Amino acid sequence: MTSDSNLITLVVHTPKRAAELKKILSAHSISADLVPLSPDSVDVPECMQVKIDPIALPVALKIIESGGPYSAVKVDMELSGSSGCVLIPVDFTERAYLACEVGLALAVRLGLHPVILHAYTSPLRPLESQFDGGDLAFLESEQSEVEAAEAYLETEHEQAKLLKNFASKIRGAQKDGSMPNVDFTLSLVPGVPEEAIAEYCRQTPPAVVVMATRGAHRKASELIGSVTAEVLDSSRIPVFALPEDYEFIGMKEIKNLLFFCDLDRQDLISIDSLMRMFDYPDVNITLVPVSERPASALVDKLSALCRYLAQAYPTATFNRIVFPKKTFREDLGSFISRQNIQLLIVPNKKSNIFRRLFRPGIAHRLLFEGDMPMLAIPV
Repeated sequence: MTSDSNLITLVVHTPKRAAELKKILSAHSISADLVPLSPDSVDVPECMQVKIDPIALPVALKIIESGGPYSAVKVDMELSGSSGCVLIPVDFTERAYLACEVGLALAVRLGLHPVILHAYTSPLRPLESQFDGGDLAFLESEQSEVEAAEAYLETEHEQAKLLKNFASKIRGAQKDGSMPNVDFTLSLVPGVPEEAIAEYCRQTPPAVVVMATRGAHRKASELIGSVTAEVLDSSRIPVFALPEDYEFIGMKEIKNLLFFCDLDRQDLISIDSLMRMFDYPDVNITLVPVSERPASALVDKLSALCRYLAQAYPTATFNRIVFPKKTFREDLGSFISRQNIQLLIVPNKKSNIFRRLFRPGIAHRLLFEGDMPMLAIPV
């Protein structure tokens, strides 16, 4: 850090806001000092100067211009030029209502804008017109084109009406206080749902996608056809997946997390993404290694990772546990129940369809076999 005499004052804030800004600046590798401002009048509230190295001024200005209250995710989205939104795909079922309940709460927590998206399949126009059969064939082709266009518009109108009714249900829940009272945007797009969601994520990358899935008792029939699984593979956006029978308790009440780690550099990136997303919370995180190596070979590395994370994120508590390979699933289920684990954090490596069929990653296994909310972070 530059000597105190060379620092410049970026902004003057209340102590709380100054501390929040320092935390955000630090997350973007900008060191900051908080220096009390000594006003002449005792009637002026206590204020703190946020001082930084002049070299860091351009990036720091982008951060404070991203708006307040400061949000780590919002700042990251602003700096990367991406859209600051939470994408909530819906299909008008009860599980879609659950996705909206969680998605709106997450948007409020992160200071982002919720977008409720509905994708629908529509009648397609004929791909070819037959002109070699004379005037009659031409007229029949023209007629089929008109009928297809009318069917397309009728389907679009019906789906728009359904989306409007669904939005009215959400607004009703907002009025009675059962959902956060935050403005949201509706998006209606034609196409296969998983493809439409992936395209939205490519064109307007959200901070996170919130999707509800079927319960464990119904997932076996989905095999590899789950829309959520397709989004996990096609989009490099964090996905918050919720089983349909999940009872949401509120974002601030989610304190006990279980993080599956590979004990490599990607773990640090995933943890950092998690802590930025939830704005450096006071949570309890249990690290569980997923490795072919014997348990005795993992303990030292796991302990070192815990110590590092505890220093990097002092508001959170980090614990570790190693399950024997032979009884991994049984021990994991028992531990989740015993420790009241509320959310699974899964680093998600992109895989093709053949890998998913014959060697599915942990994100896919938990998606189809588990019945716990899961946050999949792309690595």
